[in-house]
Amino acid sequence: MLDFSIKMLKIFGFVGMFFSLLLFGQNSIEHQQLVWYGYNLNLETKNQISIKQEIENRSFLSPWRQNILLSTTQVEKNLGSNWKAAAGFTYFLQTIHPPNSHSVNRTELRPQFSFSYKQILHENWQLNHRYQGELRWIENNLNDIALTALRLRYRIQLQHQLSEKLKLKLFEEIHINTFKNSSLAIFDQNRAGIAFQYSLMPSLDLELGYLNWYQQRNIMGEFYDRNILRFTIYHQIDLGSKAE
Repeated sequence: MLDFSIKMLKIFGFVGMFFSLLLFGQNSIEHQQLVWYGYNLNLETKNQISIKQEIENRSFLSPWRQNILLSTTQVEKNLGSNWKAAAGFTYFLQTIHPPNSHSVNRTELRPQFSFSYKQILHENWQLNHRYQGELRWIENNLNDIALTALRLRYRIQLQHQLSEKLKLKLFEEIHINTFKNSSLAIFDQNRAGIAFQYSLMPSLDLELGYLNWYQQRNIMGEFYDRNILRFTIYHQIDLGSKAE
């Protein structure tokens, strides 16, 4: 199992490197700096079901401008053998800043489903896989919201417990849009990053991370290269133990 995991990391690393070389080889790359800050609430119940709520705000830096506000609600079921399944919905509000014009807001609605698997590599090492699909209902210029794509996502994350309270995360994720009639690019984006998560108390963690986000724009040959600083609060409430 360990050999298989190492091979998967190498393969995924080559995939990420390929897309990085692809993007850097283009003539038109827009560089952006952002900060994301969010709150993740996890409500644990007695019957192996969790209710998750995530709220995150994303802003451009220098100059500061609003970018995205999102809210995600999910219900997650523990399937056993380190597998989990989840289904939920994301409300996504993007602020667009056209040149020499007023900012406008665009809504996106995302029903989603996912499967995740936790793979124990060693005493303090684990590898997490997440397979996710989401239907993208995007608002157009006529203020109509239409189904635009099914986006498929795969994230692989290596996690190391550095101490009793501190853990390190290294991750890579790719996003692929489907539907042939979609105006969106097939290769949507590649994300890679590092984060440190610190436990203040058993129910409350703080995370500080860096995320590099490459995204293909709808215009052929144009890409975004985003450097992102991310702050996240993780809050866990065990409803099952309180009910007992």
